[in-house]
Amino acid sequence: MKKKLFAFIIVLMMIVPFLFTGCYSNETAEEGGKSSGGGEKILKFAQTAEPPSLDPGRTTDAISLQLDQALFEGLYRYHNGEYIEGIAKGEPEVSEDGLTWTFHLRDAKWSDGEPVKAQDFEYAWKRLADPSTGSQYSFLVTDYVQGAQEFFEGKGNADNVAIKALDDKTLEVKLVSPTPHFKQIVTFGVFAPVRKDYIEEYGKDYASNPDKMVYNGPWKLVKWNHDAELEFEPNENYWNRKAVKLDKVITPIVTENSTEVNMYETGQLHMANLSGEFAVQYEKEGKAKYYPDGATSYIQLNRETYPAFQNQNIRRAFALAIDRENYIQTVFKLPYQPATNFINPVLMGNKKPFREEYPGNYFPVTDPNEAKKLLQEGMKELGIDKLPKLELLIDDTEASRASGEFLQENLRNILGVEVVITPVPFATRLDRSKKGDFEAVVSLWAPDYDDPMTFMDMFLSDGPFNEVKYTNPKYDACIKEAQKSNDNEKRMQLMAKAEKILMEDMPIIPLYHRTKAYAINEEVKGLTRTAFSPDIDWMFADMETAK
Repeated sequence: MKKKLFAFIIVLMMIVPFLFTGCYSNETAEEGGKSSGGGEKILKFAQTAEPPSLDPGRTTDAISLQLDQALFEGLYRYHNGEYIEGIAKGEPEVSEDGLTWTFHLRDAKWSDGEPVKAQDFEYAWKRLADPSTGSQYSFLVTDYVQGAQEFFEGKGNADNVAIKALDDKTLEVKLVSPTPHFKQIVTFGVFAPVRKDYIEEYGKDYASNPDKMVYNGPWKLVKWNHDAELEFEPNENYWNRKAVKLDKVITPIVTENSTEVNMYETGQLHMANLSGEFAVQYEKEGKAKYYPDGATSYIQLNRETYPAFQNQNIRRAFALAIDRENYIQTVFKLPYQPATNFINPVLMGNKKPFREEYPGNYFPVTDPNEAKKLLQEGMKELGIDKLPKLELLIDDTEASRASGEFLQENLRNILGVEVVITPVPFATRLDRSKKGDFEAVVSLWAPDYDDPMTFMDMFLSDGPFNEVKYTNPKYDACIKEAQKSNDNEKRMQLMAKAEKILMEDMPIIPLYHRTKAYAINEEVKGLTRTAFSPDIDWMFADMETAK
């Protein structure tokens, strides 16, 4: 989802859940979902990769964040297009100066019967800021909460972090500066409560298996056959148990889209991803559904491991060489939007969507002649007459391999560069990206909450998701000022200015803003797809039973 992704990281975003509609006979529906005829309501859909971590304090990817939204309940959750109450009872109280936020908790229990307390939230949020946790989302606490940055840097301690349980049902947070969208921020999955006793007992093994977790969300993980399948059952102690309609959810790990579609058509799944020719086929049959999922795909350029990328003209040459419209049509065959900017169009600006207020067409969709010109200028500046071989890191999936092959040929034809594609498993790509172990990597980012800051704070000089180690003091100044401003219009102006700087420097190459295609069995009701975590939102879905 930096989601934010919330990780959103291209593998997941190229093949993340798309769904298919209606080929079930009563017999196969009873075998797969057992909904027809009034039997058990069992929903089956695929995950496209093994979740790397279900520990809310350590997760970064969209799959893990989706599942955590089933297993844990934060103060609020995003559901059916709006922010609704979770463990919080009512809206937060905000002081007149906008710095002190007070949240009141409802009566709720963990799956083992223990009460959910404000102390669980205090511990979890401080744990995000604790450098020993190693959370890539630590900045969501350190950038906003008083004392958190000092704690993270070893200049203070946890007691100085201004997150306090005033009693079992009251949580108080004091911010560095007014942050009108703080409620949206804490709705993100990494702000779920965790139990200190479980963390201390299991350490880094916490959440690695069902018996090493305790749950306060609507579901419990009852089986986890790693790299194969996860199985969930309702949490009987969930405070809103009546809202949970299904009896069981089973999510096999299926990395190949063709396999997933076949499993759907043979009655093994209620949903199937649609991409490429499958999307074309089901669109013709009127069965494909679409929605913008908020994800933006881009190539990260590592100037340390591929020195030619230290030259701005060469970075821009790569950006202009890519034929985005042909890339989208050839590889995905879906209504993606060619990206000539970074902030995704689903995000709100001041009064209207950000992209309506700031279109941000910073470069052409493609311009091969200008790309060749910039390449020659860049190589002359570097004193070279040929680009060295380039490794392009991608995910090891059908869609990612097709994407890599197109980019490989496209860049060879326009720039004459030899591109070597390296497909790796999803978790490996995330790990190598985090460590800077790449020359170029196809990534994808999805929003963690509905504000452009979820994209823009990624590339602060000290940002944990700044995997290309981009630094520009002017960019940093714009983002830091926007973070501290209580004037929403000014915030948007500052982020637009920062985005322009980012696109001029071009440490990353935007490729497309994604629209997902999916189809879903007509028996499944109340399952929603959204640009904001969780996607897929299946936690309160239902299945229609035969009369």
